Amino acid sequence: MKQLIDRFLSAVRRKRDVSFWYHPSYECPTIMKHNKVHGVVHDRGKKLLSHLLHEKLIDMTDIHPSPWVGLSVLGLFHSRDYLESLESPQTLGRIFGLKPQYVDIDELVGFQRRGVGGTIMAIKSVLQGGKKVAINLGGGFHHAEPDKGSGFCAYNDIAVAIAKLRKQGYQEPIAIVDLDFHFGNGNTAAFAKDPSVLVYSINGPQWSQVRKKKTEITLPEETTDREYLKKLRETFPKVLKTFQPKLMFYVAGHDVLSDDPLGGFEMTVPGVFERDRLVVDWARENRVPLVVTLAGGFSMKACQCSANLLSYTLGATEKVDLKEDTNFHKSFGHISKSLNTLELQKEAAIGNEFSFSAEDLFDSNPLGSQRKILDFYSAYGIELALERYGILPKIRKLGYCDLKISVNAAEPMHQIIRVEGRWEADPVPKTYLLGEVVLRKLALPKPKEVPGGGKLDLISIEWLLLQHPMGSFSDKKKILPGQEHPGLGLGMEVQEVFVQMALRLGMDGLALHPSHYHIGLGASALFHFLDPKVEGRFRALREVLKKKELAAASFCVEKKRLQLRDGEVISWVPGDQIHAVSGRLKAYFNSPDYEEAVLKEKYRLLKEGLHIARAPKRLRKAAPRRHSGKLAS
Repeated sequence: MKQLIDRFLSAVRRKRDVSFWYHPSYECPTIMKHNKVHGVVHDRGKKLLSHLLHEKLIDMTDIHPSPWVGLSVLGLFHSRDYLESLESPQTLGRIFGLKPQYVDIDELVGFQRRGVGGTIMAIKSVLQGGKKVAINLGGGFHHAEPDKGSGFCAYNDIAVAIAKLRKQGYQEPIAIVDLDFHFGNGNTAAFAKDPSVLVYSINGPQWSQVRKKKTEITLPEETTDREYLKKLRETFPKVLKTFQPKLMFYVAGHDVLSDDPLGGFEMTVPGVFERDRLVVDWARENRVPLVVTLAGGFSMKACQCSANLLSYTLGATEKVDLKEDTNFHKSFGHISKSLNTLELQKEAAIGNEFSFSAEDLFDSNPLGSQRKILDFYSAYGIELALERYGILPKIRKLGYCDLKISVNAAEPMHQIIRVEGRWEADPVPKTYLLGEVVLRKLALPKPKEVPGGGKLDLISIEWLLLQHPMGSFSDKKKILPGQEHPGLGLGMEVQEVFVQMALRLGMDGLALHPSHYHIGLGASALFHFLDPKVEGRFRALREVLKKKELAAASFCVEKKRLQLRDGEVISWVPGDQIHAVSGRLKAYFNSPDYEEAVLKEKYRLLKEGLHIARAPKRLRKAAPRRHSGKLAS
């Protein structure tokens, strides 16, 4: 029992000792789209964070947004001429292996600047912020030299960060441990004449002309776990003990696996875990602050290695299982509890956690205005929630990339959240609207049967669009009234997100005002019309249309073919369709009085001969025309 308690307390202490630095721009879509390397994971950082959160190894307070680094900081290491040359698509194309016409300068330069910012802030967190380990899910740009970039590295984050430290007066010895498959020529060139910085590395065959030091070891291709770990155990502890660093960087490249598309070693996942464990343990045992950058390794197996490393720094001894959870209500409720109020309200900014001058680091908030959705959710919080609940990952699985979330909360009665993205296979980059919702707070008169005082406080979903612009209609997925494109197939997940929002805000429920029959039908499992007469009419329509396919049923209502025996048309009249969240509203919908009133109206219409009238002759053979409405799920 004592051993179990000690292990638990050790894991808790480790969690408190570790911070993470990340920015969505790390998932640079241009590189992933135009560098056709098989088996590459496009969203490594988000995938790792998502699963660490899911496994409860971290919470959102452990994740910090990497700031944008100004040219004045980059200029501490890189030459002015070189920095100016990065305005050229030809220069960036050479560095990132892209044709000039595919180069997005702002995107490529932006994600590298954020990566440098993440490493700088990681250093601050271990030297001034009380952390023992700080992990930048970007960075590790070890190929960039003072006046030249290469190998997907425009800036050298570690070299820039050390230059910044030295300028601030930090003179302690620093070690760089580089275990990426590729030789880190940039770091070697940067510190060739600096005895205060040790570069220790084990890499594959060298392709750069930069001369290595004795502490930089080359191993042949096809090196196995046994050979690699033998060399590491023989040299690493001895070299580090002799040097006695006071700060250590670990360039944890996971491109050393046997099937890595860009590597050449024959290592296994357990072998890489043992490698990483040796490095982390040495830093902890010798009380040396450790900054980890992930560097190379973008295969699924490499992501598993990264997950193992990150979880080990947090005290876990087993690997993180990168599986997808599909139990929406259970998992969404669990995730909602883990998102605290501060996380959902905070903006994507560094704040005052560390002291940086405005000329050094600054962070813009590209996600939206400072006004909050429903007076609570910031743009940053919305993005976190959509990521955590799995909405954005599932959109990516459909083939979209470079997802952007924007909000406009300026009008309290018309607050907008949009999700846009690019189609990964598009030869020419184009942005598509994938999702849009308009929300507002709504206070409805309370039916007298609902207990308590006041009105019903609801989140009104004024407008909801979930569309798959690159999808196609088919016999199995037919066009519905109001659709231009098929839906994303995320209606239930998005609905559950709104439920969690209402629960968090302590509101009575959600309100829809469905403009079409199929929308009301899609929500009817959880939503009921507040007016029992309207609910009764809806159920009568549903009864008559139950043998029709959804598209055909909705068109019957749209074409006014639902009629009584005397010819009276029963049209679709939108009403307030409510999903009860509060106890008092649930009690109302579950009451015998409500159900009795509903059934009374339903059977009145059925007894009066509600039926589907024959279509006019001129319409019987006509195919349903395409509508220009928007609603889809």
